[in-house]
Amino acid sequence: ATKDSRHAHDGAHGHGNSTAGRPGNPKKISRTIKITALDIKYDKPEIQVKAGETIKFVVTNNGKLRHEFMLGDMEEQRQHAEMMKQMPDMVHEDANTLTLEPGETKSLVWQFTKTGTLAVACHIPGHYEAGMVSKVIVGKRK
Repeated sequence: ATKDSRHAHDGAHGHGNSTAGRPGNPKKISRTIKITALDIKYDKPEIQVKAGETIKFVVTNNGKLRHEFMLGDMEEQRQHAEMMKQMPDMVHEDANTLTLEPGETKSLVWQFTKTGTLAVACHIPGHYEAGMVSKVIVGKRK
């Protein structure tokens, strides 16, 4: 076992390009959405974006616990939840996932490529089950 529990995906799980879209170009950000992680919820229960938009999510953990901000469809959320149950101390730094310690602020730039309903969720064991999830609605571009 390694002494560091940080985990980088090799793409086998498809985290680089997910059904949610793909990592965005920081030079092409359409707008910034600020989100605060509180203990066992995000301050925005629903986030609306448009297909084609590149969003910079600025996430601040104002809680007392470690939290995640993982963007994906429901199948990716389910797979990630299963992995976190097996390895609850794993710290994720993927293209679509942030791990935030209390008081920390990090950002993630993401391009939404198609319409649909996605979610952002925290998969620290017990948090998602307690309701730490926000719906992301990706609408048609105008």
